[in-house]
Amino acid sequence: MFNQTVPQDYLNDMHAINIPRIFHPKMKPRDRADGIRKAKQELGRLTLELQHHRDTLRSKNKKTSSEELTRILAPYNLLQNLLVQLTSEVVNLEDIVASGKMLPHAFEFGHYIFGVEELGEWFLGDQDQYDEWLEAEEVKQRLNGFKEDGQPLLDKLTKIQREFSELKVTYLAAQKKLDKQHKRGYLVRRLLLLVLLMGLSSAAGAYVYIEMTNSLGLVGLGLAGFFFLLMPFAYFDWKKSNTKLVASVRELKTQMRRLQMEGKEVKNRYRPIEIQVQALQKQYDDLRAGLAGGKAVSVA
Repeated sequence: MFNQTVPQDYLNDMHAINIPRIFHPKMKPRDRADGIRKAKQELGRLTLELQHHRDTLRSKNKKTSSEELTRILAPYNLLQNLLVQLTSEVVNLEDIVASGKMLPHAFEFGHYIFGVEELGEWFLGDQDQYDEWLEAEEVKQRLNGFKEDGQPLLDKLTKIQREFSELKVTYLAAQKKLDKQHKRGYLVRRLLLLVLLMGLSSAAGAYVYIEMTNSLGLVGLGLAGFFFLLMPFAYFDWKKSNTKLVASVRELKTQMRRLQMEGKEVKNRYRPIEIQVQALQKQYDDLRAGLAGGKAVSVA
């Protein structure tokens, strides 16, 4: 692949043509005409060389994806666009000279081409813009460093928040069940059901035994006694379930409180990094905004 300095070499060649010279108002007509002719020749030569360079890059990278090829060609496409503009300016100057109209101002363009190959994003600018871009890249590296340092804490905080949310759902369900068991009538209804079954069994058993003198009536009375014996078991079962549920709710509260404290501790550790990230992000965005005027989006 071509050396990465080649885009700058092409730009240097464009400046070597010294196109602003032929726009000078005090230049002799014969010298201006000769300068226009030479400028068109040099621009044509550079256009062909650059086109050949781009075609060679395409050939060398036939197996790469279209996105990757776009990034590789980006600086050369930017230079190609610049060559089109320069050629247009020179041709326009030639037409103006021929018509005798007032000379336009010279077309100015940056002395540096710079950018990030991995992003396919390139700029044209002078020393100030180049220094600004270098500063932006330095800030970006620092920003990425702080983000990398803070990522484990962010991951841990995300995990804690997820665990807390899951615990909260479990806690709310357990608390709802506990509130239901504590409501008046929850146990009474179950005991009344046993009383009702006991009464019905007693009545049925007594009727059969007395009216029909059938020993099967004793079964009903036995069932009544069985339901009577179930009452304390029902109470103690409720008591055991309630005690277990209270302990579960208390444990869930403890776990949630522990996660809240752990999350707060992680947030406090991450906060200084977050402040640095926010400050560097703003600085980077401001620097990038200053470069926006020189940015060109290139298409392969």
